Amino acid sequence: SMLGALGYTAEEVVNRDFATTCIPERERAVFITMHQQICTSNLSTHGEGHLLAKDGRELLVDWHGRRVCKSGMPDYILGVGIDITERKRLEVQLRQAQKLEAVGQLAGGGAHDFNNILAAIMMHLGLLQMNPALDEETRQGLKDLDAEARRAAALTRQLLMFSRRSVLTIKPQDLND
Repeated sequence: SMLGALGYTAEEVVNRDFATTCIPERERAVFITMHQQICTSNLSTHGEGHLLAKDGRELLVDWHGRRVCKSGMPDYILGVGIDITERKRLEVQLRQAQKLEAVGQLAGGGAHDFNNILAAIMMHLGLLQMNPALDEETRQGLKDLDAEARRAAALTRQLLMFSRRSVLTIKPQDLND
């Protein structure tokens, strides 16, 4: 029963104001309004709200309430609650995981595009470095640019690993083979 989940025995809540015993203060006005609506109509109500356990914990509860009448007069309100605290916590975790997955896909897509650009840059740098007419200052500048491009490629590989996508490996190939 819901009372058992809250840690109360029936004797502890009989003839006590449920709102002040089991409803957090910030939600009491909403509870009282809904209680009045049930008492003055034949409508049932449904909602989510927090209940206070005897030990002070708060449980998120999906509840349904309706008025029960005998001989035309309201005798009591029947309320049924289901503890959904864990389900809501798992939903929040799932949404967070979905956000991380989206970030990973975005990073992976950008990393693949960036890797293609780097491959072209590194290929041109390699071709330029083969020119025998280069002076030493230009040759060193091209070598420094190649080192920076390789650092960028390593960073791209890390992004691709984060997004769990394949990694493009740049290595020399003998086109004659």
